Amino acid sequence: MVGRRDPAPAIRFTEKPKAGDKSIAGTVFFDVDQDGVVDSNDALLKDIRVTISGADKFGQAVNATTTTNAKGEFSFTDLIESNADGYTITQTPSTSYQTGNRYIGTGEGVVSNVAKVMVGTDPTPAIRFTEKPRAGNKAISGRVFVDINQDGTNNGNDFVLAGIDIQLSGQDLYGEAVNQRTTTDANGTFNFTGLRASNSAGYTVTQGATDYVEGQDYLGSSADQFGSNSEIKVEVG
Repeated sequence: MVGRRDPAPAIRFTEKPKAGDKSIAGTVFFDVDQDGVVDSNDALLKDIRVTISGADKFGQAVNATTTTNAKGEFSFTDLIESNADGYTITQTPSTSYQTGNRYIGTGEGVVSNVAKVMVGTDPTPAIRFTEKPRAGNKAISGRVFVDINQDGTNNGNDFVLAGIDIQLSGQDLYGEAVNQRTTTDANGTFNFTGLRASNSAGYTVTQGATDYVEGQDYLGSSADQFGSNSEIKVEVG
């Protein structure tokens, strides 16, 4: 038996938000040429950590983490519409590459590993996080000089040549074209730095014209036999 209470206590019926039916999805991939499309030289990235944070339209905090599958795909499902600030999607950079362009829907690429997305009544645009090759740490260097006795050593009456055009061409290990130019300094030396490893064909170093007759070229301690005496092929690993 329920005893009488005077006055009668207030009654509160509550309801709560329905489970969300919204989602955010995207992909993470290694994009060599940074065009936002998975090409033959690119690679889908598996096991990349992706997080979502923010608040839904009721002010409830949203925090979750997932990882990409074998196809580089990730998704967050059962979401409620976001508040006016949207949800923040953050991709953890891999240890192999560096952060590249990020795309939201058909928008332009921006170098970032973060995407801000509004989730409402309209379909949520797909997100593409890309990574790109790290800057190279390889170098090719050399010297141009007049070698009177053609012994490959700058000595005696020999002298260096400054201001000589040197060209580097070829492809790196990702198949990206490499074309650089420089000139020899006052010591006759030249340097190409910041290179990535070459493909199996190697890079070609070409010396420009001088006022002298072409002599023997050397790669390390060996006389070079590639092409003409103004070209040297070198594989950079």
